[in-house]
Amino acid sequence: MKLRELALIESELERVRAEFENDSLVRSKQISFDDFYRMDSIREWNLDRNHSSKTRPSSLSFRYCCYFLVLILILAYLGRSIDFYSYRRRSQSNCLVPLPNYLQNAFVPAQDCRFCSEITEIKRERSISSEEFSKKYAYTKVPVIITDAQVNWTAQQIFNFDFFKNLYLNGDKNEKDGGSPLGGKNCQFFPYKTEFHSLKQAFRMDPHRANYSIETEPWYFGWSNCDHRIANKLRRHYGRPYFLPNDSESIRTDWIFMGTPNNGAHMHIDHVGRPSWQAQIHGTKRWFLEPPLECYADCSDLTVDVNEGEIIVLDTNVWYHKTLIVGDKISLTIGAEYD
Repeated sequence: MKLRELALIESELERVRAEFENDSLVRSKQISFDDFYRMDSIREWNLDRNHSSKTRPSSLSFRYCCYFLVLILILAYLGRSIDFYSYRRRSQSNCLVPLPNYLQNAFVPAQDCRFCSEITEIKRERSISSEEFSKKYAYTKVPVIITDAQVNWTAQQIFNFDFFKNLYLNGDKNEKDGGSPLGGKNCQFFPYKTEFHSLKQAFRMDPHRANYSIETEPWYFGWSNCDHRIANKLRRHYGRPYFLPNDSESIRTDWIFMGTPNNGAHMHIDHVGRPSWQAQIHGTKRWFLEPPLECYADCSDLTVDVNEGEIIVLDTNVWYHKTLIVGDKISLTIGAEYD
């Protein structure tokens, strides 16, 4: 995964380099490509290419290569005789120079890799005080699993596909109290690899498929709850995790994910601005965590199974993550960010 991404970045750098050298400003010697290529960070990147395929680029060289790529793209496009405003009229995009998908997260603020350099596994804690949790995990970007955090919750006895189906579809039929819980500008729906285009469509899948058997088509989807009436009903069955710092609060929006075994979310990073917790109500979900790009040389990849009744806490704005439902049960999780 990582080597493939790095190879794509290297290929993009070479392509831009060739394009830059053919630019009119470079050919007229107003700008010299060699001036950029003599940068220490670029020389380090060039040397890194001669190392073993298992060698990871240094944090500094990778970071500055990203900056270098942006600079080259800007100069290359500015060097052309393009009428910016007419270009905007011709283009359907808001971006003059769109980034490839695999580079979109390469320019987030760099992390201090000391936060993950000594982490080799995700620890499990129980009966942890909010003071200890705050000191060790709450805002340190260190992931953790709390094994006893769902004590006294009734969610395991109540939450399942049919519960949410009735909760949302029945609410959709009754709009007199302020609108459908399936709509709203703040709602988000994640179909992943399914054919569903909306939460309503997902809840209307064939009951045989929804209840899962080996011969039925698999599914996995998630959504954010944006209806306060639904939120109030959900909170009857789960509460604020006991370990959260006393002065913090869970954000009002619930995030719910459910699906069948051997499915899950692809590798990605979030942009929600806060750390989060996710409670494993049913089933088992395997998490794969990768450090930020600039920390590949210093930090390890992490893998952990979150079992029924446990809660995982992590900063998904920092850790790249993907999930896989393991075992033979449907997975159902609910969670939120906290400040």
